[in-house]
Amino acid sequence: MDLHIQQCQKCQSRHVRNILVREDKDVVYVQCESCQALVARYILDNEQGYFHLGKGYESFLRAQERTGMSLSTRSLIEEFPNLEKKILEDFDKVEKALEIKYTKK
Repeated sequence: MDLHIQQCQKCQSRHVRNILVREDKDVVYVQCESCQALVARYILDNEQGYFHLGKGYESFLRAQERTGMSLSTRSLIEEFPNLEKKILEDFDKVEKALEIKYTKK
């Protein structure tokens, strides 16, 4: 068994929270409670795998390996920046939605 406690790559804090987004597929965003940075994103589906912000390309490759998907190195290199950008954009939307939901009186 491999165990790991999430740690923020920006401030090194281990104080994180999970934000579950239920849409077509359940997505878990791990956010640092100390600096509010996105630490990681998990899609609860074997096809999409796991993305860890700040771990970069190595994390992306491990996720692809776990899914059993086989892509060329060129495809992986081209796909990674787009994936990273999309995840950050999605996380911004989640943060805005949380602010609206939890600041309503």
